[in-house]
Amino acid sequence: MVPFKIDPMGETEVPEEIIDSFIVENNDRFSEETYDLLKHNCNNFSDELVFFLTSNHIPAEILDLPNVY
Repeated sequence: MVPFKIDPMGETEVPEEIIDSFIVENNDRFSEETYDLLKHNCNNFSDELVFFLTSNHIPAEILDLPNVY
């Protein structure tokens, strides 16, 4: 499958061990129990991870998808 769109988010120099720590530290915040399809989902996690790595956010159009009717 070919991606519909690719948005480069930037580069990072954060070591893999620090990325792993970030993920472990946020396990409770992004778990099956806290998941909400419209308000707290994989896009929110992706936004936080991208910001942690690059100080950039994923496009607002992605974060706002649950608000599209």
